[in-house]
Amino acid sequence: MPRPLRFVPENAIVEITTRTLQGRLLLRPSPELNDLVRGVIGKAQDRYAMVIHAFVVTSTHAHYILSPSSADQLARFMQFVDANLAK
Repeated sequence: MPRPLRFVPENAIVEITTRTLQGRLLLRPSPELNDLVRGVIGKAQDRYAMVIHAFVVTSTHAHYILSPSSADQLARFMQFVDANLAK
């Protein structure tokens, strides 16, 4: 069952954290992974018109500082990023 949409005030800044499955080291830094992460986040930014202030990706999780215009935009952006980084 999906998570219910969060309340996101207009032009708010939100912090989102996502984790890898069971804390596995699936996002270990490498030049290839860095290019993949930047590409996926850039494509998601273009597709969903998300304002990205900052992000950091570690071996087991990622943090994003974003300014979504709605909870739906945030959900779609994160769904795209998480689905494409898991491949």
